Parts: sequence; C-alpha cells; structure tokens
Amino acid sequence: MWHFQLLKESLFNKKHTFFSRKVLSLYKLAKKIQITEIENLRKDLCKNKTKLKIHDYGAGKRFEIYKKQIRKLTVAQIYRTTATPPRWGNFLYLLIKEFDKHNVLELGTGLGISGAYILYGLKSSKSGFLTTIEGDKSIAEYAHKILNRISPNFRVENQLFDEFIEHIPYDEKYDFLYIDGNHSREATIKYFRALKKYLTEKAIIFFDDINWSLGMFRAWQTVRIECSEFITFFDSGICLL
Repeated sequence: MWHFQLLKESLFNKKHTFFSRKVLSLYKLAKKIQITEIENLRKDLCKNKTKLKIHDYGAGKRFEIYKKQIRKLTVAQIYRTTATPPRWGNFLYLLIKEFDKHNVLELGTGLGISGAYILYGLKSSKSGFLTTIEGDKSIAEYAHKILNRISPNFRVENQLFDEFIEHIPYDEKYDFLYIDGNHSREATIKYFRALKKYLTEKAIIFFDDINWSLGMFRAWQTVRIECSEFITFFDSGICLL
C-alpha cells in the first residue's frame, strides 16, 4: 500500500511555490537534455571488464543480486547495478546549476556517475566544489579517476559516513546535500539530522531511492517535515531546508 501512497504523492502532492515550480520545470527539462561527455563515460563503463574487490557498507542495495560470496565484480557489473540513470543525473546537474550551488556533499560516491553530473553543474561556479564519500576503497579509487575526467574540483573521501561526519570542521557549510548511501530508515534520518548544522539556510537536500523499501519511505515522511518545503517524486525526494 505504501507504494500507492508514494505514487499518489508524486503525482498530486505538488506545492505551487516558486521553489516547487522551478524544481518541477527542471525535472521535465532533464528528460530532454544530454551531456555528451558523461554519456561517453557511461559507454566506457558499461563494457569495462576491470575487476574490483568490493565490500558494500550500505543496506544491501548495490550487490544483493550477487550475494555475499562474490567479492570481485567487473566495473560493468557495478555500473549496471548502481549508476544513476541519465534523467536523474541530468536533474542533479540542473538543480546544481540553476539554483547556483557552490559547495556540494554527496553520501555514496559509487563509480562517480552522479558526481560527474554534480561537477558538470558546478562548472558555472568559480568556487564550485564537490566532496563525496565512499566506504569501499576500490570503488573510491576508481571513482576518483572518473571524476577527474570532468573536473579537478572535488575530493573523494574513503570513509564510512559516520566517520566523515564526526570530523567535519565546525565552520564547514554545504548548500546542496545528496544522500544516496545506506538505504535504511534509521541511517537516513540519522545522517540528515547530523548534517543539518553543516547546511546553509537555503540548502537543497536530495534524498534518493525513497521507494527502495517501506523503511526508506518512512524516513522520507520523517525528514521532509523538518524542512521548509519538499517535493515528492516516486524515486526521490527534494527538500529545501
């Protein structure tokens, strides 16, 4: 039943504010654009047979289909199970660019595809910078190579999310937060609340995979009421702090 509730909200629960209208217009535009440089990256990754030894620190999203006994996967296999779809990547790019964001934090680097879209959106900002967190060492190292093909204005932190958050400088401020990591209710709420003090007054928070499970949907129901505005899509939720 919660799937139907989420679908209903994504179709009808739209607020008619400047923020919501702009977000919805960007979502529609995302379907019509293509970033050639990133599409070329995708073509390379989907046929890359390089093997990486991986350890998933999330809630089982990434490599569940391969079961725990398989420790080595090709880049192509990882890409097929984790990469951000083009439309959502384009949406990320447009949100960063059109809302003029400068300092972005991403929880869950993966192979760096979502980060590539973020970096593309930051290109219009002279001070634009991406900090992205990945728990798996092999994936973090590979993602660094991918992101470096787009821009040098980033750092990949090979840490668990809790470790990174614990050591954020007290005066650090992010104006865009992308949460696409540990897909559990408790972790999603915990990370959002822990990071709120490091967000600017009008920061945008992008919660991915709110349709992953009932727990993720419940997490979305919790965090969104702690923001000034929110928009529900079936796959993701966007908040304005």
